[in-house]
Order: sequence, then C-alpha cells, then structure tokens
Amino acid sequence: MRRKLLQSRVIIITTLVTLSIASAVWCATVVWDSSNFSMDERKWQAPPEGLVPGADNGTGDGSHHPTDDCGICHAFNGVASSKILTLSATIYDSRAARKPVPGAEVIYQDVEGTYYTMTANDLGIMWTEKPMYGDSRIWPYDSDDSQTWRYKTWVRAKGGVRPMMTMPQVGGAGGMIPRMSCNMHHVLSGTLGGLWASPDSTLRSYPEQGLSYQKHIFPILRSKCGPCHIPGKTVAERGAGDIFDYGADLDLLTYAGSSIAVGNTVYDKLGIESIVNPANPDVSLLFAKTVYGSLHGGGSFWDMSDPDYRALRQWIAEGASDN
Repeated sequence: MRRKLLQSRVIIITTLVTLSIASAVWCATVVWDSSNFSMDERKWQAPPEGLVPGADNGTGDGSHHPTDDCGICHAFNGVASSKILTLSATIYDSRAARKPVPGAEVIYQDVEGTYYTMTANDLGIMWTEKPMYGDSRIWPYDSDDSQTWRYKTWVRAKGGVRPMMTMPQVGGAGGMIPRMSCNMHHVLSGTLGGLWASPDSTLRSYPEQGLSYQKHIFPILRSKCGPCHIPGKTVAERGAGDIFDYGADLDLLTYAGSSIAVGNTVYDKLGIESIVNPANPDVSLLFAKTVYGSLHGGGSFWDMSDPDYRALRQWIAEGASDN
C-alpha cells in the first residue's frame, strides 16, 4: 500500500495575522472534557492559564542521580518505594540534552480534566507525588496500573510552549512497576532526544548572508521539527482506539522528502523544499505553522525577531538552496 500525496506546492492564501486570530477564536470555543480526550482531538489544545507554576512539585531537593530515570527506583516495587514519584522528568534547552532549564514548567492533564503543574529545579529536574488516574476506556482497566494512565502535557520555558503531541500509555511491567518518567524515552540515546522546551537560538550565531542548508538550517529543523516530521511511519496507536498521525506527511529532516518502506507500506513524505516560498518568504507554510499564535499541533517556536526565524527567512530569501 502506498500513501498518496499531493505533489503540488502548497499555496498559502491566509495571512499570519488572520491565522493567529482564527486559532485563538477556535481554541476558545472548544470545551475540553473526557468526550474528546484523544490525540487527534487534543492536538490544538492550548495549555491552561491561571495555574500557579510548581503548585504540585514533589518534596525533597532532587539533587541525587541527575538525568537518570527516577521511576526505576521511585516506584511501588522499586528500591526507593518509600517515596513513589508518579511523574518525573529532566528538562533541557534542546534535543541535544546538554543544558538544563531551571524553572521550566510541565503541565499535566488527565482524562478527568485534572491539571498538575511542576517546575524544574536548578538541575532541570521536576517530579511529583500526586496521584495519577487512568482512562477507563483502556481494558482491562485498573487505576493502579500505570498502563491505563493517559495524559496530555505541555512544557513551558522562557516564554515558549512545547506540547506533547501523543498521549501515550505509561510504561511499566503490566502494573508491577507503574512509573511515569519522561527519562524513559527522552534521552540522548533515544530517537526522541532530550525532553526540551526553549525558544532560544539553535546555533550561537548565524551569518548575515550566504546561509547553508547543511550548516545552519538543518540543525534548526532537527531541533525544532525533527521530533515529529521524520521519515517513515509517524502514526501513534494507543489504547481506547486512539490513532493519530503526528507527522502530517512531512519529513523535515530531508530537503526533497523521503520514501521509506515499513513492512508492506511505503511512506512518501514531502521535504522542506515543499513548505518554503523563495518568491515571498514570509508566506511560507513553515512560518504560517510555527510563529507565535499560529495553529500548529507541535506548538509555536519563534516570532519574527528571533535568530532562528531570521536565519530561516534569510536562507529562503536567498533561494532555499540545498547547499
């Protein structure tokens, strides 16, 4: 089976201002409750406002074993079961996981609409001991089994917000070791990279002209776009019949796109050249989806004054070459 894509270049007819207003109006009209608690329906959900950051922080100083998977020990059957952590993570400023982000906030919401908010300490670590609740649509259902816990999360840091696109079930051995540590997957050796949220510049500086796709643009795309827009399959399948393709048929780790066979399915995806407009850089689909206020399930990354935005725009204005 081959997934068919429209090969024509996307033409944007809506201005960024109109898109931003439409996004705000649309989100404001939706009531988020258990009836629409799925990856596809929650992809546009904005983080809640009015919460006190860190209100649900766990106890202790969290200074030991930084960057490790806290849930290995702090679980019901772990060696530190006297202090069970139901959610923990280490937050970095980029997928490279080199620099922690103290004060970054993680917001959690479960199927019943309960919100928790946690903030990272000076080592970038956050955790909570608050109880987690399961999704009764996952069978067999047991609220004490972490594999029935499903959740929507956002990471907020330095004025930027990074939503988690998928709403996975939590790992653990059939409820024997229920735990919920982001460090189970978001590590340097994992395909997802470090759990991160920061609108900071990807590279320290960019030349004023003569930007290179390989040297300057690809690092931005890998850091900001790579978690979702990758070659091959990007379909998440979870309990409760929840299926969601978070890649949107775009592979932004390649210039021209990719064609990858996974089993009997070939995934044809367009590359970065399909969403840039050298004749009018400002209306490129790349920007319509990623500037602050736009409608993008993966969140917004920059405004027009940010270094990454200016570098991308300059490269597109110079012809968006594969150089």
